[in-house]
Amino acid sequence: MDTIDWSSLRHAYGSAGDVPGWILDLYSSDPDQAHKTMDEFFGEALHQGSLSSAAVTAVPFLAHAAVHGVHKRASVLAALAGTGDPQVRRNTVRVARRATGETLPTALRELTACFESDPSAAVRSEALTVLTRLDPDARAVEPRLRSALADPVPAVRAAAAVGLVERAKAPYPAEVVAVLAEAGGDPELSVNSGEFAPGIGTVDSRLWELAGDADALTAVARGWIARGDHQIRGSRRAQRLSEVWRDRENETIGLLTAALAHDHAPWDLFTLLDAIARWLPGASHPDPALGDRLLPHARTNGQAQELLGHLGDQRLLTDIPDPRPRALAALAARTQRPEHQRLALRHPDGHGLDELYPALSPEAARTHLPDLIHLLHRHPTPTLLHRFGDWAMHRAPRHPGGHRADDRRRRHPRRRCGRDRGPPRRRPAPGPAPAGTAALRHRTTSGGGRPAGRGGRTTAAADRAPPRQRQHPVPTARRPGPREHHRRPVRRGPS
Repeated sequence: MDTIDWSSLRHAYGSAGDVPGWILDLYSSDPDQAHKTMDEFFGEALHQGSLSSAAVTAVPFLAHAAVHGVHKRASVLAALAGTGDPQVRRNTVRVARRATGETLPTALRELTACFESDPSAAVRSEALTVLTRLDPDARAVEPRLRSALADPVPAVRAAAAVGLVERAKAPYPAEVVAVLAEAGGDPELSVNSGEFAPGIGTVDSRLWELAGDADALTAVARGWIARGDHQIRGSRRAQRLSEVWRDRENETIGLLTAALAHDHAPWDLFTLLDAIARWLPGASHPDPALGDRLLPHARTNGQAQELLGHLGDQRLLTDIPDPRPRALAALAARTQRPEHQRLALRHPDGHGLDELYPALSPEAARTHLPDLIHLLHRHPTPTLLHRFGDWAMHRAPRHPGGHRADDRRRRHPRRRCGRDRGPPRRRPAPGPAPAGTAALRHRTTSGGGRPAGRGGRTTAAADRAPPRQRQHPVPTARRPGPREHHRRPVRRGPS
């Protein structure tokens, strides 16, 4: 380490002259000093995942510290994260993947020792993955992976299976798929996006091509869900099945239904229920146990209530104290029962009913016309306004208040959709007098030609003449101006 000119190297905050002190502090007997050192190194030499020249040069020394730390490497993690797992050694092993040039042989030697003797399953599986990427001898990589398929640690077997899948093509070997399905559900093998490492990726991204083999993908998803569906790793494989292959919705819903039996974090549960809502419409025969698995979540989760409504499950009304309007709308749209439609339309909230409106036939809309008019006034939506046109509500029966629905909208033009108030009302043009008007005028008219009333007095009750049409003014000749009016003519004498 003393032979390297560290001052000529750089990290995110300038010269790397302080890196040798960080490396030496990793062997300190003070856990607080080790914590501060790792914090400074990952914050400056590997700032936001960037690759600096100081980090590349420090790779072999970090690998040595990960294996021969004073605190047996577990103390480094306790100082860095305070959790007690070997995250520090695992992160240091990931740093070793940056080894190049003269540092590569040392890194490979230390990584091999870490893979063979480290007590942590997560560190051993990570070391195997980095060794597979760094080892320049391709003939030694595959035998190492195949021998690791029989390792007693599930995370190591899963890492070996992932490496072999990356090097193969569909259809994948059955023995490799079986090991991956059985061991890949182990929590020590982290697969979420937060475990991304540049140059390595995540297990999700590395298994992306597994979707080329539908049977292998289904087997892996089923095995991972059976092991607890940690980080919804099996559920994501189930979704991938329907994203790539047609007519697999029934299998996807069956796998997702099995995943509901396990405990999930709130965000993972949201993702799982959202996936069920996405693929349920395309499933011709969903899993019969789906309603039973959804019911415990439906008591507190609106997504689960809505899915029960899509299934037409009557327990939404009997077992849920206050179902949400979206769930009631989904139930009414599925069952087409008038009492369910009435219950949804009369919900005090009144929002989230757009799914029900397209499912109402014109006859059902006429039955629920007062409720629909109330919603149109209180909670109007574009879907409801368009459906009023589809239902031909201008022929609707009269409202209980004594008027038609379109009459109310006519009397309140501001409540109509948009600014269009229809064509302006014009007075009809006068036409020919109806038959008998002349005889009536002759009988009721006295001298002068005006209608006469009692005692010969004129009255306006008789037939009046049609109103005169307003005429446009006719242009006249231009009048002379003031000066022109008083201008005297000029007389010219003989030439």
